[in-house]
Amino acid sequence: NVDDTEQVLASTSERLAAGDDIVMWSEAGLKVFGREGEQSLLSGIGKQLAKHPDAFVGATYSLHVNATGTEFCGEGVASRTPAVGGKVTARVFNCFALLGEGGLVLWNYTKAFPVPVTESHVTAGPAILPTTSTKQLGMLGGAICFDLDHPSFIRQAGLAGVDVLLQPSWTWGSIAHRHFQDNAVRAIENGVSLFRCASGGTSGFVSPTGRILSQADGFSNETLTFSLPLYPRRSPPYPMLGLVLDPLLTILALAALGIAATPWLQLQCFGAQGGGG
Repeated sequence: NVDDTEQVLASTSERLAAGDDIVMWSEAGLKVFGREGEQSLLSGIGKQLAKHPDAFVGATYSLHVNATGTEFCGEGVASRTPAVGGKVTARVFNCFALLGEGGLVLWNYTKAFPVPVTESHVTAGPAILPTTSTKQLGMLGGAICFDLDHPSFIRQAGLAGVDVLLQPSWTWGSIAHRHFQDNAVRAIENGVSLFRCASGGTSGFVSPTGRILSQADGFSNETLTFSLPLYPRRSPPYPMLGLVLDPLLTILALAALGIAATPWLQLQCFGAQGGGG
């Protein structure tokens, strides 16, 4: 993650000039302060895209605002609540804006599932997966890092007919590669291609069948490029059946645990009887 807006915008401009179809930033690529800072950033990206009408930019930033409520990233989505003790409270949002079609903001999404403990200061957004239909790349969808650890949430991508799911991410240490492999399962479940751009973790592209076509470990301030085919989406049964399978499998898992625990409970019971004789 970097705080140098000029550097990030310059790198984005270079990749657009190179002919990239999608330029993605890793999770929380910049720190942005206030609504004016947010609008200034998006306006700057929009001006770059005016020269590249067929390209898309996935911009990510942590938005820091002083507000009396929980306004989310972008405009038009707000749910105001009273300030704590009547004081103005600072809010932090983990944002992912997709821009395209010559500079339009196609979505501005707030991370729905901040990581417990490490993102305890981050305000969660609505659990609504953003999508947009494009002529060049089909239906695009988006989610941020830990969001993909929630299959019932990502199921929205399969139900909406998403072709490519964009995932900015930020992972670290030994979990980095494992997290990439775990997230790849979401591609299989929903029949989508997954494009993951990670800082301090594994970036890559996964086909709708789960085949990892490209992957690379990346770090802050590094640019990775991928040249990949666009796969047609698949229609696996999970997005629909998951509505029934999830609670059914939970019940079966609990039943299996109960059965497995039964012999242990019986042994404890017989042991107690023997000890009292």
